[in-house]
Amino acid sequence: MSIKEEFLLLLEKDKEFRYAVLGLLGLDEIIKRMDQYHQTQIKILERLENLERIQTKLAEEHVSFREALAKLSEGQARLEAAMARLSESQARLE
Repeated sequence: MSIKEEFLLLLEKDKEFRYAVLGLLGLDEIIKRMDQYHQTQIKILERLENLERIQTKLAEEHVSFREALAKLSEGQARLEAAMARLSESQARLE
């Protein structure tokens, strides 16, 4: 194996060696920052996924709330109709 092939293999397989070479080339800080940005992106994606779950749950609860509100509205309409009938009955009795 030639020195070039061995060097390329080490760059490919050995992370410490890769960082040492990058440091000598002055690129280690850029790579470290890229790694930090990558970790930050992972955290952001996790938070977005959590927000998606929360939003889905809120949407489901909103649907349930609207259904409950519709039932209450129907109940109120029935009560108003019953009150009207009672008023009519009371008026006839007077």
